[in-house]
Amino acid sequence: MKPKTNSLATVVALTTCGAALGQGGDVRSEEATSSSSLRARYEVEIVEEQTTHRRHLISNSNNFAPGCGPSSGTYHSVYLGCYDDRQDDRAFPTKLQGTSHGALDCERECSRHGYRYFGRQFKGQCFCGSDYDQIVRHGTETGCNCCGENVGAGKMCIWENANHSDSQATAPVVAPILPQPATPEPSAPMPHSHLFAPSGHTDSLPAASTTNIFDEAPAKEPAQSVAHGGNSHSIFSSSKPTKSFRLRLYWQRGYNWQNSSSEKFWCAQCTGNCSSGSRLQLGKCSSTNRQKWLAVGDTVVFAPNPSLCMTASGFGSNNPIRLAQCNGGRDQKFSGLTEGGRFELQPVSGLGVRCVSQHHHPKDKETLYPEKCSKTRSTKTTYWQVY
Repeated sequence: MKPKTNSLATVVALTTCGAALGQGGDVRSEEATSSSSLRARYEVEIVEEQTTHRRHLISNSNNFAPGCGPSSGTYHSVYLGCYDDRQDDRAFPTKLQGTSHGALDCERECSRHGYRYFGRQFKGQCFCGSDYDQIVRHGTETGCNCCGENVGAGKMCIWENANHSDSQATAPVVAPILPQPATPEPSAPMPHSHLFAPSGHTDSLPAASTTNIFDEAPAKEPAQSVAHGGNSHSIFSSSKPTKSFRLRLYWQRGYNWQNSSSEKFWCAQCTGNCSSGSRLQLGKCSSTNRQKWLAVGDTVVFAPNPSLCMTASGFGSNNPIRLAQCNGGRDQKFSGLTEGGRFELQPVSGLGVRCVSQHHHPKDKETLYPEKCSKTRSTKTTYWQVY
C-alpha cells in the first residue's frame, strides 16, 4: 500500500478555509488564485510521496523475494513486496485457472498476455493486472513465501514485469535460472497457454481448484519409448535442456524390471513438502510439480522453487539425494545431463564411480542416492533421460 502523507490534511484545510472565506465574500480573486495554486502544488506532492515506495522498489533490482533464495524468483521481473488480498474484493482483475503455478509460470503467462504486474498467492494461484493502485489497495502483508508450496493465507507476492513497455523497472541482477542452448534454436510455443481463460475479469473465470500445487496428475504416456533397441545408444545431444523437464529412468526393450518386460515410466521426484532437506525418490511419471527440474550449469534446480538444488551430501543408501538451498558447492554439481538420448547422472564429487540411481530393479517410492556405477550398470538402472 502507498505510504500515507500529511499533505492531504493540508489540502483539506486549505480547501475548507478557502470555502469558508468565499462564503463570507471577503476573499479577493487573486487570493483565490493563490489558494488554488497552493492546493495544486500540494496535490502534486501527494502523488510524488505516494509513489516513493514503489520507485524505490523498482530501482532496486536486487530485491529478493522471500522463499526464493538470493533472487527475485523470476527471469525478468522485479519483486515489489508482500500484499494483502480479499476473496470478495480481488486486488487483480484477471486470474489464471488452477492452483499449480510457480513464480516462473505466472511471470510467463501474465507477461505474454501484456500485463505489467502479476501476483502469486495461496497454493500457486496466479493473478495478472496493470493498475498498480488497484493491486496494492488492500495494504501490505508480512510472511509471504513467494516460491513455496503455500505463499500464505490472504497474502500474495507481487512482481513488476521489467520488459513491459510502460515499466521503468530494471530486470533482476540475480536471475533464478540462466540456461542457454548450445546453438540458436527457433522459439517454441509457450507452454501452459491452455491455462489462460479468454475473459479479462476475475469473477467470470472458472472457480479456482483447491488442488495442492504438488498433487499428482497422470501424464499421457507415449506409445513408444524415446529410445529402443541397440542403435539408440549412440543418440546424444551436447546441449542441456533449456526449459523445465522431468528425469525419467531410462528403459529399453529387453529390460526386465520387477519380473516384467513391459515399458516402465519412473521419474525422479521430491518427497514431503519438497523443501530443503526433502529426499528424492522414484515415482510414476506424471505432470506433478514434484518432478519438474531445470538445468543451470552443472546444477539441477527444483523448478517450482529455484532456490533449491539437487544435492549429494554423501555416498551409498544412507545418504539419499536431497533438496538443499543452492550454494554452488561441489556437492550440488552433476555431470552427464543432456537434452537427448540416455546419460548417467553422476555427482561431480564421485565422478566416474558413483551414479544417481536406486537399489536394484526400480519400483514406486524407492529412494535415490549415489550408488556405485558398477552396480547400477549391472542392474540396468544406470541411465536417465530428459522426459
